[in-house]
This record gives sequence, structure tokens and C-alpha cells, in this order.
Amino acid sequence: PFHVSIDLSPTLTEMIKAGKYSNHQDAVQSITEERFPVDRSGELQYKKELFLIPPSRDGIITTEWKAELDANGWELEQTPEILALGKKYPDLQRDHYIIAFGSSWLNPVGRLHSPALWGVDGGRGAGARAGERPGAATGWPSAPTVC
Repeated sequence: PFHVSIDLSPTLTEMIKAGKYSNHQDAVQSITEERFPVDRSGELQYKKELFLIPPSRDGIITTEWKAELDANGWELEQTPEILALGKKYPDLQRDHYIIAFGSSWLNPVGRLHSPALWGVDGGRGAGARAGERPGAATGWPSAPTVC
């Protein structure tokens, strides 16, 4: 597991800046509070153990895969958790394309986007990536999600 401290006090823009992503400006434009609202109604600071879970044995997200997560008591994480993970473990995303399927935004043409972290040209990228919602027949091939 990856141990992270989550602080919901900062805005998503401030969380992105703290993560020092190579594509900072693009990340700030694509991961916004309007698209990925943060629930600040509970505790603003907490600790979590996060796990990277592959989508399924065949690399596709399915309803069965989601049911397996539910059976284990795991939940798909939100934008602040993935940003905290990227900040604390900056090299992790160089090896794995990481997606926060717990947050999603449907763009005007009907494509679903989720916050993601990835390695790019020796640096680290963050942004909203298009794909399918968990449970769809097709989806993000071989990209782990955060639980």
C-alpha cells in the first residue's frame, strides 16, 4: 500500500502546483473544481492507504471487476487522493499510468474523463483523460486505478 496524507483545504489548482507536474498549466486547465468537485463537508485532513489495482485480468474495466472491488471493501478514489499520491510518490507515475475513476466528468460531446497521472518525456504529467466509465464494455487498457 501507499500511505498518503490528504488535505482538502487547498483548491485543486493549489494541489496540482504542490505536485510539481511538468505540464502544470495543462493540468490546471483540465482538472478543475467545476469538472471534478471536491466534497469538503467532512474532515479536511486525513490519512489513507492507497492501492494500485489493475482494471482486470484482460486489461479492460468491467462490471465484474467493479463488483470484485466492492466485495473487498475497496472504493475508487477521487481527485485529491490521486494528487496526494503523485505528490508523495512522484516516480510511481513514471512506471504506471494512474487513473482516479472515483471522479469523472462528461464533456459536451459525451466522452467521459477522469483525472490521471502519467510519465512524459522524463517528466510527470497530470490531467483529465478521456475513456469509458467503469462497467463499460471497453475502457482504459492496462491502466491501474487507485483504491
